[in-house]
Amino acid sequence: ANLSTRGQAGTGQSVLTAGCVIGPGGNKKVIVRAVGPTLGSTFSLPGVLADPVLTVFGPNSSTAVAATNDNWNPADAATFTSVGAFALAPGGRDAAVVATLAPGSYTAQVTGANNTTGLVLVEVYEVGAPAAKLVNISTRAQVGTGASVMIPGIVVSSGSGTRRLVIRAA
Repeated sequence: ANLSTRGQAGTGQSVLTAGCVIGPGGNKKVIVRAVGPTLGSTFSLPGVLADPVLTVFGPNSSTAVAATNDNWNPADAATFTSVGAFALAPGGRDAAVVATLAPGSYTAQVTGANNTTGLVLVEVYEVGAPAAKLVNISTRAQVGTGASVMIPGIVVSSGSGTRRLVIRAA
């Protein structure tokens, strides 16, 4: 239901790059967010990315832009709430897109406006009934230490039984 990674967004070869795969079964409505300022103001984390810029590439392409955002749209707040995402500060500089994407692989690159760097959380949420499923997340970022350590997160939607996951670091 939700895939995320908190890590350091840099410049050049050090931009935070998160990948996800939408499995077969039809188009999937998703939320992709790059949260920096709210990490600082709501969760008191130091060194956050003050103005994240989010660019989603795909499907199955590293050059075709599927969506982009700098400074999220307050009209999307209700959609964030519908999936259980924490609120973003009104008028804040966090980035987010709500988009319907075809099955395939996507990458979300998080950079800072004016080549700034800092700690950021990149998230992908499923929205609505599951036509297709999010089946994979991967992240390329600086691993960091202390408050800058990279942290992946997974939320498994409700259902009966257990889920088998493969988690690996390479």
